[in-house]
Amino acid sequence: MKMIKTDELLKLGWALAEEEARGLGAPSIEPEHFLLAALKIADEEFPSQLDKLDIDSVRWKAICKDAVRLRGYLDVLPNKIAEVRRRLRHRLARTANQPIADDVHIHRSRKTLAAFFDAQTHLEGEVLSLLQLMKSMFELEFLEVIDMRWRGQTQTFH
Repeated sequence: MKMIKTDELLKLGWALAEEEARGLGAPSIEPEHFLLAALKIADEEFPSQLDKLDIDSVRWKAICKDAVRLRGYLDVLPNKIAEVRRRLRHRLARTANQPIADDVHIHRSRKTLAAFFDAQTHLEGEVLSLLQLMKSMFELEFLEVIDMRWRGQTQTFH
């Protein structure tokens, strides 16, 4: 398959996913690491974090617009995104190893590579987006909707 271009949000998400994998001592970047990254990007605080980067206003607006589309797809209440992210990170930390140094190269896992391949086959244009990658990860069942749960089990009141 030919080399596909990735959009700015996917590049940023990839960097964040690698950071998550490193922090958890994961030997490879898994779909859950991309979900953690996507949740950071979907957070309403994301635009203020972008202000710290040297990005021109046109790119900033495009990235923010794509982040809003991603938030809509993930379908988490905006005020619960941080809680979902903490819960998922806590679950992953149960099996975490020592953090991995920045100078050690971490590759994508087989599942993550398969999701990239799937996303490329469903590409609607020339540029692969983080949104398309997340759709592939959920559709391939590499991620589960339960990963998006922000509250405990519901209780039935009589």
